[in-house]
Amino acid sequence: MLLIALSTLALQAALVQLEGFPRPSSATKTLIEMARLIVELRTLHDTGAISLHTAFSRADDPAAAGYWRGVRVGIAYVQDHLEAHGEEVARLLYRENGQLYVCGDGQRMAADVHAALRQLTIDHLGVGFDAAEAKLAELIATGRYQREIWH
Repeated sequence: MLLIALSTLALQAALVQLEGFPRPSSATKTLIEMARLIVELRTLHDTGAISLHTAFSRADDPAAAGYWRGVRVGIAYVQDHLEAHGEEVARLLYRENGQLYVCGDGQRMAADVHAALRQLTIDHLGVGFDAAEAKLAELIATGRYQREIWH
């Protein structure tokens, strides 16, 4: 099982490339491959072969986004989907030896996704903060949790 978290910017850049609007980038080939992967994943989802959950934060209505009393509202992010499907993600990662690939913004998204993974590990494995971090470190060490992030 493979879980993939891509930042909206990474995917949007890839889609721009596919639509024929060149944007200079050293990662153009990789971005095009990511966009093609998304198309393939959606096809697999449509056939029932996989379960695919997408979060395109920048595709939502910007007027609906914001913060209220310090809480983000109106936009669904990858970490929100991880939290909503925490039991399934924990099962896939820890019981079925799943893999997780996170690609995107290293300033916010990667840290927020890691925090969501840590919390679902705490919640669904019944371990403490340090043990959850150790489990995530083990996934990283074995190559089952990989991050390609940029700042």
